[in-house]
Amino acid sequence: ADLPMGSPTFPLGAAILIFYGLNTLTFVSLGQLLGEAFKDIQSPLVAYGANLLGSLAGTLAFVAVSFAEWGPRLWFASALALLACSVGTLRRVMAILSALVIFVVIAPPDADVTWSPYYALRRSPIKFADARIFSPDELAILKDAADPGYNVTVNGSFHQAALNLDSGAVTLFPVLDEMRDKYGWPYHYMRRELGVIPRDVLIIGAGTGNDVQIALDHGAEYIDAVEIDPVILRWGHEIHPNHPYSDPRVHTH
Repeated sequence: ADLPMGSPTFPLGAAILIFYGLNTLTFVSLGQLLGEAFKDIQSPLVAYGANLLGSLAGTLAFVAVSFAEWGPRLWFASALALLACSVGTLRRVMAILSALVIFVVIAPPDADVTWSPYYALRRSPIKFADARIFSPDELAILKDAADPGYNVTVNGSFHQAALNLDSGAVTLFPVLDEMRDKYGWPYHYMRRELGVIPRDVLIIGAGTGNDVQIALDHGAEYIDAVEIDPVILRWGHEIHPNHPYSDPRVHTH
């Protein structure tokens, strides 16, 4: 999560050494198992080919579970279950016990978190008391105002906000007017300096849709909106107050 100012720090060099050591120990144990398996195959080329195919299969499996939005409990539990099927009795018992510990104790489920192929994502309605959006002076005035939008966090840290950029909300929330003006700078510049009104717009990293809404407001007739994370794009459809992705001028990729 985001840390407050003045939080204690840990030396980066020491952190690198610790995590490098833990990573090494993990692969040493797996390497021992792999070395034992190699001894049972007469041809080194066949053994190495099987190793590469297994690596590729593991990579594709992780891609599949990532896009299925599985969380780490199922990542590790399923991997240990597969390991249990391919080792001796003692190691099988250890793998099963480790899977149970991970599934029950180490990684309890969090209903508020969605695991995309890239991030642990969380969304929450923007509150009046949210210091990222509203000042204390505005709180006393805007008690019954419209919903300003949603905050989206990535791995516990603020990532972006799906903001209500409608004219009515902007009237109620001056800070939203300021945000809408900043999003519109490229269009103001092109009108003022180049005498051009963009009609075809490409947005890289469209997120939950603020840039898309601004492009629509400035007269875009055809918008290609590109977003790498499918969950963030889906949330843009679901939670953005202005629903920019529902506009027929918008084409998502």
